[in-house]
Amino acid sequence: MTRVLALASRALRPSVGVSLVVLVVLRVAAGLVLDAGDVDLYEFGVIAAHWVDGDGFSYFTATPAGVVAGVVPGGTPLPGAYMPPAYVVVVAAATALARAMELGPDGLVWLVRAANILLAGAGLLAISVLVRSLADARTARIACLLFAVYPTFVYQTTQVSASNLYIPLEIGLLAGLSVLAGAATWRRLVVVGVGLGLLCLMRSEAVALIPLVAIWSALAARPLTSDRRSRLTVAAVVVVVAVALPTAWAVRNSMVLGEPVVTTTTTGGLNLWSGNHEGASGSQKDAEPPPDLQARLAALAPSRAYEKERDDVLLDEAWDHIAADPGGTVLLDVRKFVMQVTVDLTDPRSTNPVYLGGYLLVAVFGVWGWGRWWRRAAGQDARARRWLIVGYAVTSLAVPTVFFALARYRLPFEVVLVIGTALFLATVLDDPRTAGRRPREGSDSSAAGAESFTGT
Repeated sequence: MTRVLALASRALRPSVGVSLVVLVVLRVAAGLVLDAGDVDLYEFGVIAAHWVDGDGFSYFTATPAGVVAGVVPGGTPLPGAYMPPAYVVVVAAATALARAMELGPDGLVWLVRAANILLAGAGLLAISVLVRSLADARTARIACLLFAVYPTFVYQTTQVSASNLYIPLEIGLLAGLSVLAGAATWRRLVVVGVGLGLLCLMRSEAVALIPLVAIWSALAARPLTSDRRSRLTVAAVVVVVAVALPTAWAVRNSMVLGEPVVTTTTTGGLNLWSGNHEGASGSQKDAEPPPDLQARLAALAPSRAYEKERDDVLLDEAWDHIAADPGGTVLLDVRKFVMQVTVDLTDPRSTNPVYLGGYLLVAVFGVWGWGRWWRRAAGQDARARRWLIVGYAVTSLAVPTVFFALARYRLPFEVVLVIGTALFLATVLDDPRTAGRRPREGSDSSAAGAESFTGT
């Protein structure tokens, strides 16, 4: 048994470079298995096509028959802010390149997949930095391999989804914040602020994270924080840097739509309504406006403010439903939460045996691993990192609970579970001959190693 554990330990700790190769090979193979012709470009493809055609950032098109979503020859594209812009840039670049290379729809999908693979590779490197700061280099190598082979992450790379961009960025932000706990510099603080601002251009709800990150940084970004004044300065730097990008995009939205828009998208009402209306299951997959609501939306004039007015109608519908049935809303929110941590039965992809099997494994061993790490980690910096991970997991689950459940909305939580599984395996499958000499996570020797790595 000891020999088996030793062999498993070595197999689960390849270099980061080997994990990167595994990541690329698995995702290319998955792309070959999953037909590119079955991949939907969703809203990203529509906006990207309008953008490349010179019609601006537009999703809806005015036609003689009414306003429709999509690219309609002869129609008039309406100005918009339907999606956060960051991932649209990726799809637009792929669209322009596909046209220049005279590729068809499948070629465009493969170009997006190539970009997704590069982004996944960046996420793996961020995982390495994050886990080194939490534990050690050996655990980081296990985490990188798990990230490379985890079925859900492999599948996601084959699809056109903003999660391919915001998941690596979120991991990078976690890594940056974890490094700030005990090894903070002003340069690192500004980089974290810029990254947080970029995240707001991918997930509009991320704006709510800015004050939370500012407070955490004010308490944990040592040695920059030594007194009340320095803490306020650190918090102010995070806020000022982070709000710059989403504020600029919100100003742009207000100008092109002709009405004040305080968010980075015009889908807040739609998202809230999708999970809060009469007959809502808690998932987006079966949310269709009833005939009377469709009639109200169809009656809206095709003006420059169309998107804002459309979203306002949906927002009013959602708030009216919540106000009329607060008890039912709470019960539905509980259902959404359960769907997030178990399975969304309305989404066929969520019931795939490979998907469920992988999630079950990381759910069990991830919680186990984090429990072990929590008990063994000691010191002020470790406590800060504890609350960082807890805060990320809680906010990742809280947002869908308010809006609606969807498999990809659980990806941030699955990142946490994958890292927890690495923490578990690093303890259980370590070479028995060296396990007794291994430094405790969060001990002085472990922290010193993390700090020396991140300082390079």
